[in-house]
Amino acid sequence: MLEFEQVVKRYRRGREQVNAVDGVSFTLQAGEMLALHGPSGSGKTTLLLLVAALLQPDEGAIRFDGRDLSRMSQNQGCDYLHSEVGFIYQNPQLMPRVSALENASIKLVLGGVGTRAAQARTLPWLARVGLAGTELTRAAPEQLSGGERQRVALARALVGGPA
Repeated sequence: MLEFEQVVKRYRRGREQVNAVDGVSFTLQAGEMLALHGPSGSGKTTLLLLVAALLQPDEGAIRFDGRDLSRMSQNQGCDYLHSEVGFIYQNPQLMPRVSALENASIKLVLGGVGTRAAQARTLPWLARVGLAGTELTRAAPEQLSGGERQRVALARALVGGPA
């Protein structure tokens, strides 16, 4: 379960203070989906960065399965992001000159899974996003379209089975 309780995140833009997230509260149960929409600059990305523990709130509490994300150390936040979250950045942040398969399996390799085993676990995810069984699994990001890069990032986000 993910809980936001009166969460506030502020930024400074010159002399102006911007409340990117301003008193947001909600509860999201396991299996539920939440869609965020709004104009550019309305705080959608900031909210997602807070969920991923990549930002800390200025006020309020964020809990995931009872753990307070806003009180995690940097190392705890990294562990949480690695093991619990499937995060897809707006820019897919793929490693250049490394195959789609290697890019998609890197999260598992960094988590201690052997390279061959990680790639074997990754191939079904690449198939689900329409990239397995093609030369695209061996292609480097610079050889892929923007949509194909995003699909590699999606497979990478899901391969570890995030909560």
